Amino acid sequence: MTAAFHVRIFDELVEEDALAVVGKGLGVRSLVYAFVRMHCSTDSLVLHLNATADAQRTLVEQMLASSVALVPTVVTNLFSPAERSELYARGGVLCITPRLLVVDMLSGRVPVERVSGLLIENAHEVTDASNLAFIVRLYRQRNARGFLKAFTDEPLALVRGMCRAEKVLKLLRVRRLALWPRFQADIRAELEDEACMPRVEEYKLPLSQRAQAVQDALVECIDACLTELRAIHRSLDLSSALGARGAPAGASGAGGARAVSYTHLRA
Repeated sequence: MTAAFHVRIFDELVEEDALAVVGKGLGVRSLVYAFVRMHCSTDSLVLHLNATADAQRTLVEQMLASSVALVPTVVTNLFSPAERSELYARGGVLCITPRLLVVDMLSGRVPVERVSGLLIENAHEVTDASNLAFIVRLYRQRNARGFLKAFTDEPLALVRGMCRAEKVLKLLRVRRLALWPRFQADIRAELEDEACMPRVEEYKLPLSQRAQAVQDALVECIDACLTELRAIHRSLDLSSALGARGAPAGASGAGGARAVSYTHLRA
């Protein structure tokens, strides 16, 4: 976790099951990675659901860099049923698609009673007919002690329709809705701190000889167009675009840099 507010959100979510709605761009995946890192061992079995392929790949890379005891495994249909059963029995964190997990749960391959918890990304996608809602129902029917943490950084998706947020909470079977918007006092204060402000560096490179020749030719063409335009429409005020001798304003000598602006033409 890279920010102080990530630590506060994490401490709050550890206490109880919740749907965490984090502002866009505030690093919701950092929270997911923190929970994954906490359960990367054979002492627990955590199922990481509904993440994109890129998110799963990044998660594995992050855990490899963190030197955890047991790196998460991305479970796909390339694993045979017997191999998946071995993975469930071994424990750790398993990144798996909802569709494949439904099959394994209905087939009895998943020891639901010993599942430590579920980590659900993109929780705003949960609907009545989704596999995620079915997984949560099967999970809670046989396991009342395991945790469930759901995450999303799409708050607008939870305000569309009638009582959308309430329906998602009901489908996830959690009572707590943890809201962490960008304008929250602690988050805003940290983002406005000078240490978090973006650093902009501008590098100005000299033009090559050929690029300078191209620029000179373009300036001459624009100068000719403006001169002709002034001859046709004498009411146009081109003083801000033309220099003293008709050259475009801001144009220097043959070897100098040019900063030409033609946005000030007005009738």
